[in-house]
Amino acid sequence: MVKKMSEKQARLEEIERLQEKITILEVRDLERLKTIADLAAAQEHYRVLVDGSLAGLYIIQNGVFQYLNGRAAGIFGADNPEEVLGKPFWTFVHPDDREMVRRRGLQRQEAHVAPSRYAFRGLRRDGTSVWVEVYGRNGVFRGRPANIGSLIDISELKQAELSHQMEMERHQSQLEEMVALRTRELQETKQRLEIEIEERKEIQSLLLREKNFAQSVIESLPGLFYMFDHNGKIVDWNRNAERLLGYTGEQFSKMNALDLVVDEDKEAVANAMEETFRLSKANTEGALVSADGKETLFLLSGVACELQGANYLVGVGVDITQQKHVEQALRQSEQQLRVLSERLLATQETERRLLARELHDGIGQSLTGMKFLVERTYEQLKDCPYCATAQHLHDLVPAIQEVVQEIRRLSRNLWPTILEDLGILETLSGLCSRFESFHGDIDVRQEVAVQETDVPAGLKITVYRIVQEALNNVAKHAQAHAVLIGLHQSPKGLELVVRDDGIGFDMDEVDFSDESRQGFGLASMRERVELSAGTFRIESSPGHGTCLSALWPKNGARDASHLETRPLRIASRPVKAEAQNVNIIPRQPAHGSKK
Repeated sequence: MVKKMSEKQARLEEIERLQEKITILEVRDLERLKTIADLAAAQEHYRVLVDGSLAGLYIIQNGVFQYLNGRAAGIFGADNPEEVLGKPFWTFVHPDDREMVRRRGLQRQEAHVAPSRYAFRGLRRDGTSVWVEVYGRNGVFRGRPANIGSLIDISELKQAELSHQMEMERHQSQLEEMVALRTRELQETKQRLEIEIEERKEIQSLLLREKNFAQSVIESLPGLFYMFDHNGKIVDWNRNAERLLGYTGEQFSKMNALDLVVDEDKEAVANAMEETFRLSKANTEGALVSADGKETLFLLSGVACELQGANYLVGVGVDITQQKHVEQALRQSEQQLRVLSERLLATQETERRLLARELHDGIGQSLTGMKFLVERTYEQLKDCPYCATAQHLHDLVPAIQEVVQEIRRLSRNLWPTILEDLGILETLSGLCSRFESFHGDIDVRQEVAVQETDVPAGLKITVYRIVQEALNNVAKHAQAHAVLIGLHQSPKGLELVVRDDGIGFDMDEVDFSDESRQGFGLASMRERVELSAGTFRIESSPGHGTCLSALWPKNGARDASHLETRPLRIASRPVKAEAQNVNIIPRQPAHGSKK
C-alpha cells in the first residue's frame, strides 16, 4: 500500500512539474506575441511616413498594388517599385498558398477585424519562392477601401519558426498523454527489469553449473592442474596437486611455479613457460619437488589464455616416472637385441668362413686328389685291351672337375677369402668383374675414392654383403643396362652407393620388412647397416631406376637424409629378357663349354 502511494505521489509531482513548464512556455509565448504586436504597431506609424523603411510597405486596392516601397519591391525580386505597381497581387503569391491568402482577406473584410499577421509563400519575378510575413489591415487610401500593411522576408527564419511552432503544438496536444506514456514506460521498464532479473538468475545458475562441471573435470584429472600468471605466481590448482606434491592450499598460494622445480630443470621449465606465453602453447619435462623433498618427473604442458585483460598459463602435469622406467627398459632391451643381432651376424659370418674353408680345404682338396687319382688310373689302363672301364674313368674326370668348380663357387660365395688376403677394394673389384662376366648385358662402373685403411676391418664384410645382395637384385629384378658402385669418404663418414638405371619400383607397394620375393633382400641389407651403426636409404620410382645408399657416420649419428644421389651417366643398350631371372653367381656352364 505504501509502495502504491509513493508511486502515485511521484506521478503527481511529475504532472505538476510538466504543468509548471507548460505555464512558463505559455507566459513566454504571450510576452513574445505582445512584443511583436507592439513592434508592428510602432512600425506602422513610421512606414506610412517613411518610404525608405527597412520593411516592405504596400497598399493594395481591388487586388492590385497601388503603392510599394523599395524594400517591398526587392522582396518580390524587382529592382524598383515601378516594376510591380499596377500588377495584380495574386501573381506574386505561390499557387499553393493563394487559397489561404484569399480566405484571410475575406475574413478580414467581412468581419472588419483588426489587422492580421500571417505568413505565406510569395513568388519573385524570376519564379523562385520566398517566404513573406505580412502584417495588414483594412484602411482607406485615396478615399477608397484598401489593404495597407507591411512585408518581411522571413525565408531564413521560417524554418526555425515553423519548427518552434510545431514543437509548441506538439507539447499542447500531447501534454495529457505524457503522463500515461510515462506510466506505461515505467510499467514496461519494470517488466523488463523483472525479466532481466530472471534471465540473470538463470545465467548465474548456468554459470554456476558450468563452473562446478569445470571444477569437477579439473579435480578428476589424474595429474596436476595449475594456473599461474605471467610472473609465475600460482593462482589456481587442483586437489591432486596438493595430494601428489604434499603442499597445502595456503602454501600453493604463496609459491612461484619455479619453486616446485628442481634446480637442474629450472632453466628448461622457465624457457617452456616463456615459449608458452609467446607461442600460445608448449610442453617440457621436469622434475618437481614435493613437500617431503621427493623428486618426481612430470610431463608439463600448458597453453596461454587471457582473463580480464591479464595473461595466464593453464596446464597439466602427468607423472611419467613409470613411463621413463619403461622407456629405459625398452632401450636396454633394444641395445641387448642389437648386441645379440651383431653377435648372430658375426657368428653367421664365422660359420660361413669355417664352412667355406672346410669346403675348400677339405672336400675340395679331396675331390682334387680323387681327380688326379682317376686321371692316373686312366693313363695306366687306357692302353690295356682287357680294361673296358678305362673310358668310363675318362668320362668321370670332367664331372669331378665340375663338382670342384661348384664347391669353389660355394666356398667363395660363403666367404670371400680374398677379403682377408687382399682387402675390401680388391674384393669389390673381383665381385664386379665376375658379375660383368656372367651378365654381359650389364655394365658395372666403380667409383672408389677411399684407401683400404679408410674402411674399418669390422665393416668390410658388411660392405661386401650389401654390394653382393644389391648386384643380385639388379640381376634378378632391375632389367638395368648399367650399375654404379660408389664408395667414398664424405664429411659425414663412409658412404656406399649402389645405383642402377633399371625399371625401378613403387616404394609404397613393397614391404621392406618382408624377406620374400617382394622384399628383394632390402630388409637384410637395412639390418646389416643399422647393426653396424649406420643408416640405410632407398630411392626408387617406376622407370627411374633404384639407388641404395648406406652411411656410417664418424660421430655415430643415424641420419641418412644427406646422402648424395649423384646422377648415373651410362650408355643405353637393349636389355636381354633372360637377364631378369639369373643369379649374381650363375651355375657352372655345361660340359665342354668355357667359362
